[in-house]
Amino acid sequence: AELDTLSAFSRFSVEQATCTLDTDRENILSVIQSSYGTYDDFDRAVRGLFAERLDPNAVPSRSASSYRAPSGADASRRTASELGWPM
Repeated sequence: AELDTLSAFSRFSVEQATCTLDTDRENILSVIQSSYGTYDDFDRAVRGLFAERLDPNAVPSRSASSYRAPSGADASRRTASELGWPM
């Protein structure tokens, strides 16, 4: 089961993710793109984080921390209204 989970996360793609509301998906993708630059960079960060958590013996080719959002573009430090989300 753990191998299946690791395998699933190794193929993770935010572009394949769905939301109940299209507007939620658009907002989330917008935040990801403004924070990480590209979906590929975000995908690599997610894959790296889960690979490290699921297999502590794995040595990723690049640390997941190298894929974190650049300074100043960190959406987690902004309020929903600053991100343009409806309140």
